[in-house]
Amino acid sequence: GTAEKPVGTVWVAVDVNGAITARRPVMVGDRDEIRQRAAQAALETIRRALSGGPTPATVEAPDGIALPR
Repeated sequence: GTAEKPVGTVWVAVDVNGAITARRPVMVGDRDEIRQRAAQAALETIRRALSGGPTPATVEAPDGIALPR
């Protein structure tokens, strides 16, 4: 990895009726642990988006577009 993209950096995003929720959690562990945690983060993001629950603040997407996460 790099300082800009450390090992364990993943993007998780969901779009519900035009409301985009994106997160960039940085995870630790080996490749399998990171995959497992990324899947859990994706499912949690979907659950929160569908339930109308709270979501974290805005982050900068890799292409430069600011997305709520």
